Amino acid sequence: MNRKIRFLDVDITIPSSILLKGPMAAAKPVFAQKFIVNWINMGNRVLYFATSSPIDGVLRNLEILGLNKKNGNIVFADFVVEAKKILEINDNLYKGNFSDYMILRDFLTEFYRKVSLDRWLLVIPSFTLLLMTADNKIDLVNILITYIIKKHILSMIAVNSEVLKEYNSILEKECDMTIEFRRKEDHIFYKIVDENKWYILDFPDDLFQRTKKEVAQRTGSIIRKTKSLKRNKIYIDKQEKLEGTVSAGIL
Repeated sequence: MNRKIRFLDVDITIPSSILLKGPMAAAKPVFAQKFIVNWINMGNRVLYFATSSPIDGVLRNLEILGLNKKNGNIVFADFVVEAKKILEINDNLYKGNFSDYMILRDFLTEFYRKVSLDRWLLVIPSFTLLLMTADNKIDLVNILITYIIKKHILSMIAVNSEVLKEYNSILEKECDMTIEFRRKEDHIFYKIVDENKWYILDFPDDLFQRTKKEVAQRTGSIIRKTKSLKRNKIYIDKQEKLEGTVSAGIL
């Protein structure tokens, strides 16, 4: 049975899929992190995909926002673009290239097998970064829809509204609710799409500034690694093709 909880100025239905959309540096992950603190304090658990922010930065933010740092109710899935398989570091930490739709599918299938979904929140603070680094973008979107949006689980998925708009539109149609964010002067505002009223999102400014810097550094590093891996793959493919041609000529 669905239920609702009030968070800030939004009624959150549990379970439901919530899309957070807005431009870069519009505090979408901060909104999710504020909700995480409330969610965990109610005795629930979180699966958090560390995409654009490092895990240490996320934990620091959650502590600043009111989470006891000794609380073990959060599991991290760390986005490592060079990982060729899922690595289970411990019960609360996994690593993998979650821009690979097959790795994401297999990880979620196994994770869901272990847990009861009704007490879980799943957060992807930058699905845009996964899409930007994915070889098969529409396949990744379809896995997200099938294994997260359509699942009986509460989820928050954030996207940059200024890029990859065709995929954002697909997700907005599939999600139960979309919350839009925008920057104006020194404030961040948010509203439920299709409603008129905007609300101010409050948070410590130093938290926001540190997060922006960390996101820029980590995102840049991941994109550079992705480009390097793709260049190496192209080179290897060309070498294998050349070797095959030479072998065929010799034979």
